Amino acid sequence: MSISVVIPVTRVIEVQMCLENLVKSFAAARVENYEVLLIKDKSCQLSFKSLEKNSFIKILNCESMHPSIRRNYGVKHAVYSIIAFVDDDVYVPVNWVDHVLKSIKSCDGVCGPIVQSRFTSALKNIVGLAQESFFSEGFHDHRNFKTESRFYDIPLCNVVIHRRVWESVGGFNEVADYNVDDCEFFYLAEKKGYKFYNEPELAVEHDLIPLGWSFIRKKILQRYKGGINSMVFREIYFNYTSVRLVWLSYLLLFLLIVVQCIYPLDIKSLSLMALSVYFLAAYGISALKIKSHPVLALFLPFVFFLIHIVDYFSYTAGVLYYLVFRNQFDLVLEHKRKRMA
Repeated sequence: MSISVVIPVTRVIEVQMCLENLVKSFAAARVENYEVLLIKDKSCQLSFKSLEKNSFIKILNCESMHPSIRRNYGVKHAVYSIIAFVDDDVYVPVNWVDHVLKSIKSCDGVCGPIVQSRFTSALKNIVGLAQESFFSEGFHDHRNFKTESRFYDIPLCNVVIHRRVWESVGGFNEVADYNVDDCEFFYLAEKKGYKFYNEPELAVEHDLIPLGWSFIRKKILQRYKGGINSMVFREIYFNYTSVRLVWLSYLLLFLLIVVQCIYPLDIKSLSLMALSVYFLAAYGISALKIKSHPVLALFLPFVFFLIHIVDYFSYTAGVLYYLVFRNQFDLVLEHKRKRMA
């Protein structure tokens, strides 16, 4: 069985380790017929040992920075019927290819858990611990057991499918915001009857931005876009627990305002009580990580709080932007209707 690996490239340094790990994994599985397609723009210069030693690594130029366009471009140039999608900052273990070959035979596609807490950097690990926790809805991407995966469970940075799935869906959405590319694609695939599974043996390490302003800025943009996308693709996003909870909070806030107008409440006391309950729950969740990360577990509740605050208000800003400037999304909505028809 042969595999084509498609990787949109924007990170020149990280992709070197990504490639080295992939080559080792293919060698360990004794797979001779494979290809790794690196899709980049002309300004991205790739020159390192893995490229010189391995003729199976192919570089394709695609001027669009949209990941969906790059992935589609890669699949169109791929030779084999098994297509793997990996991000350029994902590091596969040596047995990854072997497990892919065993698991892909009996289903339409497989994905694996994402690990983000085994770095040497404490600022990366504390972000990873927070994002892996179900308290931040990281459960879906970090399941360490075999189970069927729904469209909202599948990380596009570590998934393998049969080419027929990509062809049946019509490729990835090249018009919508790139943050919706994975869930929209697998939503359409699921509607067509395809089934996907999470395989714990396919776990990979996904690099991330350490805790700091760059991380916060990225979260703001992601959740702002998420707010917009959840309005454009309601049938997809309202399957996420976090989205439902946010809208439940809007309802509770509205009810609180109504009650406050009728029976004035002590808002300060209620706020302190809510914060106390929140941090009690956060410390309870963080206690699960004391054994593996004793020091970081003490600060984890505050990282939870930071992430939740940033996520909530950024998402809300995105929703408001859509409601005010809805006509700006007519093209995306029309394209959505065509793909979902």
